[in-house]
Amino acid sequence: MKATYNPRNRPGTFNKSVNVFSNAEQPNVVLRIMGDVIPRPRTIEDDYPYIIGGMRFKSNHLAFIKVKEGQQKTILMEMVNVSDQPLSVTFERVPAHLSLKTIPEQIQPNEKGVIEATYDAGKKNDWGFVIDRVSVLLNEEASKNNLLTISATIEEDFTGLSEDELKQAPSIQFDTKTFDFGKIAQKTSVSHEFQFINTGKSNLVLRKISSSCGCTAVIPKEKIIPPGQSSSIKATFSAGTRRGKQNKTITIITNDPRNSTVILRVTGDVEVTSSND
Repeated sequence: MKATYNPRNRPGTFNKSVNVFSNAEQPNVVLRIMGDVIPRPRTIEDDYPYIIGGMRFKSNHLAFIKVKEGQQKTILMEMVNVSDQPLSVTFERVPAHLSLKTIPEQIQPNEKGVIEATYDAGKKNDWGFVIDRVSVLLNEEASKNNLLTISATIEEDFTGLSEDELKQAPSIQFDTKTFDFGKIAQKTSVSHEFQFINTGKSNLVLRKISSSCGCTAVIPKEKIIPPGQSSSIKATFSAGTRRGKQNKTITIITNDPRNSTVILRVTGDVEVTSSND
């Protein structure tokens, strides 16, 4: 009986079992393959997998993760020049809330540099998960696949609130956070009103409402809800030519310090319509 273990991309120790079943006196025998896979030396391609022209980057995505409202945050990303000539890295279509520069300004062959990126949430004027894309130029020329994605999740900073301020804060409470529309046909739509109430002691502000795809339209009844008042958010799912199980999300960002981000779900099945319909 021959058993083979494939060590590709599996560095470190391993202990695998093979169960053998038969009609012998001992019907079940466990065989084991054990060993230690020595990691192969890492290459430039491993450490800098994304390439634009003659420059390799750690990634094509600069992720700032969480940025507080009004905060400026700076991160670095490494790159290496794999060409045979000096390269300068510059950027096009950079929005006002982003600052991008390279250190050094010109990178020699086989030398490394970094992109220094600064995100100014105060200038973005947005909330939640946001994405920008900029063009990367090498020696002022555009190359194939030269887009760099920059993302951040902009959150309100509630860390400075006192216990008394928290007691006076708004509070959003939904009747339900999931709507299952059951089964609908293609090219039809279905709507639902998500009901909620502000159980806090100050005005509740709906900062931002966004859906996971363009197939779900979301309309709030109002964006400022006084204490004790109920309101709703209308979600309309358009099936289009989609088929099968659907699971769409709606993200609600508010000024509720204990529950600033709420996820609502619209689920169900889209049945394929007959071509003769």
